[in-house]
Order: sequence, then structure tokens, then C-alpha cells
Amino acid sequence: MSLKKRMILALPFKDRVVQHALNNIIEPVFEKCMFYDSYACRMMKGTHAAAKRLSYFMGKTNIAYYLKIDIKSYFASVNHNILKNLIKKRITDRNIIWLIDEILDSSPVPGLPIGNLLSQLFANILLHELDFYHKTKIGIKYYIRYMDDIIILASDKKVLKNIFEKFNNYIDTNLKLSLNPKSGIGRCKDGIEFVGYRVWRNLKLIKKQSLERMKKKIRAWKKNKLPNKKIISSMGSWMGHSLNTHSYRAVMRMAIDVIQVMAKRADNPVIAIKSNDQEF
Repeated sequence: MSLKKRMILALPFKDRVVQHALNNIIEPVFEKCMFYDSYACRMMKGTHAAAKRLSYFMGKTNIAYYLKIDIKSYFASVNHNILKNLIKKRITDRNIIWLIDEILDSSPVPGLPIGNLLSQLFANILLHELDFYHKTKIGIKYYIRYMDDIIILASDKKVLKNIFEKFNNYIDTNLKLSLNPKSGIGRCKDGIEFVGYRVWRNLKLIKKQSLERMKKKIRAWKKNKLPNKKIISSMGSWMGHSLNTHSYRAVMRMAIDVIQVMAKRADNPVIAIKSNDQEF
């Protein structure tokens, strides 16, 4: 399995304070114009809400196909000049503009460093233009975006192929971005991989790759290659991720296995926990 290389920046504390203060000022301005079906890095949104919304769309009459779009190396490809011009459409204060320019100019060109609070907002601001274009100019009804992962649903493949061409032309011409080759059209009945899940109309599962990673980490922990603190933290994240999915029972069984092994290692009486499926 190939690993993605990402640019991650850990800012000094004083710079993080500045970014939080600036975010508190400008984020509400842009939040007012964001489309409802944009789910990344926004209050009351997130992966669970995005997956639930996708299930709702898939339940609509005659929805049979989906177009899945992923932008190639999105954060590393953001054009600073285009982003600055979009920001200036809504922010007019010269001091704020100066500070935003300073922050962007301190980053490699092109790109936004992962790890910065403002990078998330800036990334959403740029792709809001894409939301606006497709929802208002093309008139796409079933459109959902989680940062640079986009799903569009329709009843006809030809409709999606046409949208795909327009989409590709728009981001190339207006945003100076390109599509990941894994973008393409699929059948809804086969499920849609989105925000860490495989989603159907009435079913949501954690991706198989994620479950395998969980099992691999537990095996490493059992061989004393990971500390207890690490596996406990991971189990909490896995349980939260699997909540309200049909994979929750499988994750709970893993958690029970970890608890039982911990009990034995601590020379405590064996805790007999029956993993009755009906309890979860």
C-alpha cells in the first residue's frame, strides 16, 4: 500500500494564537455564504452528518449512479493568488488583508500546509466557488462535498459524464487544479466510499481497510509493540467512528478482546464478557 506524502506544519504557540484570533473574525463572514452540503471543518457538520446526508440522497427516486470526484494533491496545489482574490471579495479591512497575505506568503507556493487552522478555512473558501458553480450554474441537485472529496448523484450515466467534463474544465481554468485519476462513475447499489465509510441507502459500514488497520494495531499491541495508552486512545476513536454504523458490533468485539487481554496481563481475575450481538 502506497503512502501519501503531505506537508504538515506545526506552528509556534504565538502563531497559533494569532491564527485562532483571525479565524474567529473571518470565519463567520464566510460561513454565511457556504452551501449546506459542505461538511468539512464546519460547526454541526462532520463525517457522520456527511454520510447520513449521502444515504438520504441515495434514497431518492431513480437515483442509480454516482460521480465521485477527488482533487489531486489538493492542499499542496492551492493557488495563492486565486485564493487571495476570493478572500478580498468578502474581507475589505486592510489590516486583516495584510495579515492574511503575510500568512499565505509564508507558505510554499502553491499550497496550504496541513496543520494550520486557517488552512482548513482557506481550503473551503476556494472550493466554495466550485459549490456555487455546480449548484447555481449547472443546477446539480444531489451534490455533497467533504473538503476535496465530492459526490454527485443522478439517474443517468450520461448526465454524470457531462458534469464530469464541465467539472474538469472548470477547476483547470478557474482554480488551477486537476483531478485525481481515481475520480469516476459508479453504481449506487454497489455502495459509495465516502468520509471513511461505505454507504448505501439503508446501510453504513466502516471501510474494510479501516477495520484491517484496527486489527493490525491490536496485534501489534498484543506483541507489546504499542503501549496501553496508545491502544486505549485508538479504541476510543474507533468506537466514535463506528457509532451508528453496522460495523459497531465488530468494533465492540475488538474492544472487549482488548479489555480481556489487559485484565489477564494485570493478573486480575478473568473478566468474562459475553459479546451478545443483541447488546450492541
